[in-house]
Amino acid sequence: MMTMFDGTSRAPGDFGWDPMGLMSPANEERMKMRELQHGRLAMIGIASFFSACLVPDSVPGYPWPV
Repeated sequence: MMTMFDGTSRAPGDFGWDPMGLMSPANEERMKMRELQHGRLAMIGIASFFSACLVPDSVPGYPWPV
């Protein structure tokens, strides 16, 4: 576990954890772009939850009937 933190050649946030072996040099850029896109989509989703609670009538039909 502590060997993940050794060395200065790693990128920030890259701890070398890839149990399925998906990150190969051939598809490294593609996987990084996917991670950014999914992170951005998650941030938009969280923002929509907050807007549904804070801004009246921002989501049609909210609050949903129980």
